[in-house]
Amino acid sequence: MIVSGAAATPRLDAEATLLCDVLADGTAAGVALVEALYDATSGARVGTRIVDPVTGATYTPQGTLGPCSPDGCNATTSVLVLCDVAADGTATQFVRATTYDCAGALLATLDRDLAGAAYTVTGTVGVCPTSPDCESPTTPVTSVGLCLADGTPIAVTVVRDCDGVVTSEGWINLATGAWSAGAVPAGTVACGESRSIQVSGTFCDLDTNGDVVGLVLVEYTYGEDGAIASVRLVDAVTGGTYTPTGTVTVCPAGVAQPERDLLQLCDTATDGTVTAFVRDYARDENGAIVGHSDYALDGTPYTPAGTVGSCSLEPCRDSQTVMVCDVPADSTTTITPTITDASGADAGLGRFPDLPGPYTPLWTGGSMVWPADPGPAPAQIHPVATGLIAADLAGCDGASGTLSVSVRVTQDGPGTGQAWDGALQLIKGTTVLDSQDALHDAPAGWSGTLSVSAPVTAADVAAGDLYVALILETFHLSSKQWTADQFTMSLELEGCEATTSTQFLRTLVTDCATGEVVATTDTTMDGQPYTVTGEVAQCTATPDSSTPDCQSCAPVVLCDTDDTGATVPFLRTVCRDCNGLVVSSTDTELDGTTPYAVAGTVANCAGGSADTCAKQIIERCGCSDEDGDGIGDVMYTELWAIDPCGTDAPVLLGTYEDGDPAKPYTPTAPVECTVDEDAGPTPLSTGVRAVTGTAAQDLVAGFPGLQSISLTVLAGAVNVTMTDGSAVPIPAGITMTWSVAKDEDSALAAASFAGASAAASYLLNYTFR
Repeated sequence: MIVSGAAATPRLDAEATLLCDVLADGTAAGVALVEALYDATSGARVGTRIVDPVTGATYTPQGTLGPCSPDGCNATTSVLVLCDVAADGTATQFVRATTYDCAGALLATLDRDLAGAAYTVTGTVGVCPTSPDCESPTTPVTSVGLCLADGTPIAVTVVRDCDGVVTSEGWINLATGAWSAGAVPAGTVACGESRSIQVSGTFCDLDTNGDVVGLVLVEYTYGEDGAIASVRLVDAVTGGTYTPTGTVTVCPAGVAQPERDLLQLCDTATDGTVTAFVRDYARDENGAIVGHSDYALDGTPYTPAGTVGSCSLEPCRDSQTVMVCDVPADSTTTITPTITDASGADAGLGRFPDLPGPYTPLWTGGSMVWPADPGPAPAQIHPVATGLIAADLAGCDGASGTLSVSVRVTQDGPGTGQAWDGALQLIKGTTVLDSQDALHDAPAGWSGTLSVSAPVTAADVAAGDLYVALILETFHLSSKQWTADQFTMSLELEGCEATTSTQFLRTLVTDCATGEVVATTDTTMDGQPYTVTGEVAQCTATPDSSTPDCQSCAPVVLCDTDDTGATVPFLRTVCRDCNGLVVSSTDTELDGTTPYAVAGTVANCAGGSADTCAKQIIERCGCSDEDGDGIGDVMYTELWAIDPCGTDAPVLLGTYEDGDPAKPYTPTAPVECTVDEDAGPTPLSTGVRAVTGTAAQDLVAGFPGLQSISLTVLAGAVNVTMTDGSAVPIPAGITMTWSVAKDEDSALAAASFAGASAAASYLLNYTFR
């Protein structure tokens, strides 16, 4: 599945700035996110939105909005596409923006859905589950971001063949939905490019008395030949179209501009006392500074008495936030063993009679009675309850630790114990590992807890010859009864494999000049403080068990330049998931297998002082004849190092499955890749539909050989039904693509689309055989 940012008409661009709401006494009343809104087609400013960065609700300033940091180092906002996973496994994509100050402290977290509306998380936040990789060479791709000379947004559709050659099919007018074959019209440029629309400086609207009644911007729109096509007057304050009431001309000297330059400075006295104040610079109509006014932080006039300079005494700092995982290291794992009844003879205790069972009440923490025996004298009777110990040791091969057992025993009388009254024993085979006796000559009413423990390995437990035995005296000169209860047993092993990891956000604060990391801050995905308990590693998204792994890897040759200027080329392989997030990066020598450690500065080998003849990496498809019939049965990828200067012969770096260097493959018998000439290729046909309203579009019924479909929602929502049978609404501004993913897939099984309302408008671009 491919998700693009194709937007519905009209489209808006927003420039967001995080500012502080500063009261007259200099204290901060809160933090606000100020978003300046612009029409993405015309470039005209259409409004300003001030919201709470945490809730997304409208924020009303109580004081003056200004930078949150006096040294001019603004907060940094990072944006991630995450998923809100419900209890039933349903994943909903949303955008999370986290804002940190220059010291890495969290200022705000704001969630929005993909349409830009406020979003509330209801499930578990994490990396979005991966989806099947789209490998079909017939998949049409829609490219957006272009505009005709008059500003109308368009999308270009292209198809890539098996050799990677990209061919343009035509273009779509995103305002009308009309599709045209062939190249885009002359004069097409990137939307918002400055040669289409340009805004002049500030002018004034003067009445007949020469008084200024308005501040005006002049907006020029250019045609494809570069000539001015139209002119519009813009209100410099509101951004709306301006209607003059007098004469628009150059502003008279001394007329204030729509914005003044405010800067917080510090006045340092001779004794070192530092006083912060605000300097307000005034400019003339040409932008030159013609004066300034100074104010204390409470807004009253201020006169500096010492040396004026920047308040920033701290070095320049930058910060960036990345998502990583806390992977538990091999550590102590507590396991609750199981226990089953056994005979005392199994553990070498045949000299004691077995207490009548079963012993389950005792092993499960309940109570069990050793009844008083009537004798006769001078017999000594010590019944024994024996249990065989077992445990689930999955992931603990080679681990070792401690096995501990305890039980409480109570002498119920009526007789008194004589000498040795019994014991709790831990036994391996017939060898006693540990033993604790009950109180000798225990009187009636005595109660005590017996505890034993011994070092064991996972192999000891798996051998099946660990026993626990409780022996108690019921007759020796007199009869006595015992009650045993509160039985516990635990197994702690060191060295079991870690099975889970925790995602969290790490903010790195770096020195602007050296790039050195000077501080780190860890938070949960919800912005709460987080403490690492294991090892920090790159997160890897777990693919759905019903779908193939959707990871793609791309190698690139880079150069490592040390302090002496010596340059070493090496291979860096970067792997990404279906959302484009980096999941791993591996550095090797040019053979693709030998690990390489960077020692200097990494740069592109084609730039700077690096060798311009450094080898380039290319891929070539190959086939292997596995059954000896001369025809390729298995396709694989060859990775070659090519000398662009022609000095060295090409070098084969390795062969891999799916073009992934993490999946080495050795072909049995390399042959030229061929196709079945008897079958003959089936021509690939293409089509496009611009649909409005709720009429269902069942493309599979109309085209049984359907190979791929791209959906672009222009307005409203479209209900999409695939093989799972559930209609899923896709909102405006989203582009999605479905296609056959494997050679054995002949066609898509289901694909039906219907507008959710009469206002729905969407495009369908498809291929079929």
